Amino acid sequence: MDEDYASGDNVTRSRSRRHDVPLLYKYATPAAARAILVGRTLRWSSPQVFNDPFDVRRDLELPFTNQDLLEAMLDRYRAYLRGEGEPGNENARVLLAGFRRARKRAPVEILMADLRETMSLFMTAPLELARKQFREIWTERVPGMRILCFSTDATSPSMWAHYAANLAGVVFGFESSDDRDSPWLLAQPVRYLDRRPSLPGADEWARALLGESPIGWEKYLSEYYYVKSTHWSYENEYRVPSDRRKLESGLFSDYAFFEEDLREVILGPRADRDLELDTRDAVSLWYPNARIRRAQLDDLSRLVVAGDVAEDAT
Repeated sequence: MDEDYASGDNVTRSRSRRHDVPLLYKYATPAAARAILVGRTLRWSSPQVFNDPFDVRRDLELPFTNQDLLEAMLDRYRAYLRGEGEPGNENARVLLAGFRRARKRAPVEILMADLRETMSLFMTAPLELARKQFREIWTERVPGMRILCFSTDATSPSMWAHYAANLAGVVFGFESSDDRDSPWLLAQPVRYLDRRPSLPGADEWARALLGESPIGWEKYLSEYYYVKSTHWSYENEYRVPSDRRKLESGLFSDYAFFEEDLREVILGPRADRDLELDTRDAVSLWYPNARIRRAQLDDLSRLVVAGDVAEDAT
């Protein structure tokens, strides 16, 4: 069966779909909830405003020294001389051809010692410049990134306390629609690890500089987008990064969403009557698929979602 079709029905699955979570939840304070409902937008933020200082690090430092990189490049030349691979860089190919000719007159280790000295003299400054430029590019990129954060859990006491005004706010439940090609079809889960996200090592950089293979930056950037410390695992977070960052300025952007994607508006146990009335008005005007619910605390102080709010509630 074609993978673009959902099993058991005739619904066409969007090629953008990255998950099968029924609803993704967005916690909001009363003020943010009103802004979302009336403005019909969600705020996508730069990592610079995230509450975790280690989340999408503002600065990156490569995990090796210039000397490590020089040694990795020398190791590649040793491999070439053993017949293991070929460089793709033209200058590297010319140098390798010269080494192969010189092997008839001198041992390999003498040639490698000469190459180490030459590279130390002429490549240290360019390598340091490349590292500096890499850091600067990343530092300039972070403010323009846009990431939208969701949770798969609408009942977390910690989330309600931290992100929904200590039970006085709202949680929105958004559907990821194939028919409408909702942006959150692209949402992917955050992985909670006890290590920092990885970066390419000296060997991978050496192979890239010598023209063997490019660095797979998407793999590493994905780690920086979707990896957090295990301390934050209670958030059960999914994320959507935006590819519109080059058009943006400031540290956040408010993007419109499909009104039909909003399926639930869950009022907190301490949400006041004014917020409930404002929610009713907005839902009746703009959100045909949304129902309003009220969260309550059970005997164990865990949040549970109760039934729909009655139409004639006073």
